[in-house]
Amino acid sequence: MKKFIYIIVRLFLQTVGKLSTGIRMSYTYGFTSGKMLEYVYNNKPSGITIAGRILDKVYLSHVGWKAVRERMFNLVEILSDTVKNMDKNHIKITDIAGGTGLYLFKLIKKVGKDRVRIVVRDIEEKWVIDGNKNARNLGLRDVMRFKTGDAFSKKDLNYDIHNTDVVVASGFYDWFEDKKLIEKSFKLIYECIPRGKYFIFTIQTKHFNLEFTNAMFVDFHRNKLTMTTTEHNKVLEMIKKSGFKVVDFKTDSWGYYTVYRTLK
Repeated sequence: MKKFIYIIVRLFLQTVGKLSTGIRMSYTYGFTSGKMLEYVYNNKPSGITIAGRILDKVYLSHVGWKAVRERMFNLVEILSDTVKNMDKNHIKITDIAGGTGLYLFKLIKKVGKDRVRIVVRDIEEKWVIDGNKNARNLGLRDVMRFKTGDAFSKKDLNYDIHNTDVVVASGFYDWFEDKKLIEKSFKLIYECIPRGKYFIFTIQTKHFNLEFTNAMFVDFHRNKLTMTTTEHNKVLEMIKKSGFKVVDFKTDSWGYYTVYRTLK
């Protein structure tokens, strides 16, 4: 029965649902893409016909997307607090897999252009191109730079974070069913960043209906979605194992996403 319901809902989303800009983008760019998150963060419903706009408003108002927007708010708040408490200008921030990095543009607006210098890395060249275009259009090319990079290459990673003040990973760990890959990433970052510097990251610790979401949507490679969750206690265990110390953490109103601030 469940399988039949999933088929009907998926058929609706891939036909009538595409009147909604957000649903259409979920299939065009992938549910997990930087482009999709950028649209969700902006939260401005649009679509084909009035029906499409209404459907889009319902889609963007879903608790899952509300939690994603609150995650962004919490991440920007923690990053802003970290920057403000550092006694220097031009604080270097590196996102190891940041897509188009919209939240970082919001951070710059909050703390000011003179406070930070940001590098956003991503393995997908198309997001790097889009990110650099956005930075150029906003007059931020001297503040923010996008480049290709593999988050699991120690040599590649070390080049960008060996002298950074804050390393960030937002949404990166929500797709690894093998938790050893998350542990590997934590360890790589710990080995590369200087002592006394921060590693701030987000993880999906709960989900309203993981099976349903994975059944309905595709990832940024247009493959079957494989979103995962990692329980809070497991995250704390992995942080301790890597060598980092937890400074604090903040969770959204539904307990879906947690932002962790750690220190080497």
